[in-house]
Amino acid sequence: MKVSIVVITARTDPGFKELANSLLKSSHKELELILVDRLLETRTQTWSEACKAAGIEFTHVKDDSPPGPCPSAARNLGVSIAKGDYVICIDDLTSFSNNLIAEHVTIANLGFDAVCGSYAERIGSTDKIDPRTLDPQQSHGKWISQRFYGMHMGFTKSAWEKVGGFDEAFDGAYGFEDCDFGRRLFRAGLAIGWFPRLSVVCFKDVRHDLENLNVNRVYSGKGVERSFTDEPLANVYGSFKWKNDKLIILNDKIGKIGSGNK
Repeated sequence: MKVSIVVITARTDPGFKELANSLLKSSHKELELILVDRLLETRTQTWSEACKAAGIEFTHVKDDSPPGPCPSAARNLGVSIAKGDYVICIDDLTSFSNNLIAEHVTIANLGFDAVCGSYAERIGSTDKIDPRTLDPQQSHGKWISQRFYGMHMGFTKSAWEKVGGFDEAFDGAYGFEDCDFGRRLFRAGLAIGWFPRLSVVCFKDVRHDLENLNVNRVYSGKGVERSFTDEPLANVYGSFKWKNDKLIILNDKIGKIGSGNK
């Protein structure tokens, strides 16, 4: 099975060295890397040349989504050109073990349409573990459809096509387009799973600081942490709402979209 690794970035340093090293060490070799890069025009050809020399199939494309962060549009672009039947989306500034991709393939071959993996945030010498692994209510049903995080998820390209991709109304950093994607996968009757053993490491060092995120927006937060006022808005029913509000509208308890819930 060919696997497409899709990474989106708007960072001055997206941790390409760590990512390339992870790919080189992967036990599953039938793969490609797609980097959707808002800063492509500022890069040199070093990455492409290094990947070619190392035998890594690499596609580097420009993120031309609207001004400001738009992870859903960038993800859709990357997945749309993916050659693999199975796609793994991970954040920039991320590395993973040599058997991670092979384990994703094993799970996909069991019949899963989409899975959510876990992560550890490396802050200095300390790893902050994915809090979902400690949730006593975790299951393979609706729980995971509400906790489908973009920093590590895998899905078949056919599943992405079936639900129409990521919703580009989620137009900001922390856009929750990934949680929305999980809910729509669940509603479409697809087989989705939560596999915390599929884990990646996300580097929360100075490269992750807001000042190194180039999205034509000034954030109120400091370091790697945005403030509440930095939460993005979405265009819902012709007016701007908090992204959280759109996810609430999608909840089964509220009712179907278009039923008068404004």
